[in-house]
Amino acid sequence: MIDLPNPAGATKVYDWEPSEVTGDENGYRRYFNGSSWAIERPDDGSTGSYGPDVTVEIVGTQWASGQVERCLRLDLHRDYPLNIEQGGPLRDALSAAIEEAEALALYDHPPTTGTLSA
Repeated sequence: MIDLPNPAGATKVYDWEPSEVTGDENGYRRYFNGSSWAIERPDDGSTGSYGPDVTVEIVGTQWASGQVERCLRLDLHRDYPLNIEQGGPLRDALSAAIEEAEALALYDHPPTTGTLSA
């Protein structure tokens, strides 16, 4: 089928999908997941903020042309806001994800800077 290396830093790469399935005029594409960071929350409500952990993850798309687009996915449930103390670790996770995504883009063919989205 399509003989391209996995995107740099990909931890999971999905199957190629044709444009007939995706509706993407750019041809075949596949999705991938990269590094992730978790902001853990205690389950006991002792911090005033409880709920599921918050996750920041690098995700993206690779096209058969070799082009790669990386994005950031933030998994934060709207019903469980973070308290101020948890904002620092979230900031650090976002900064680390941005730095990694930008560095990995240098290994893409052709190189891209990627797109950051929430």
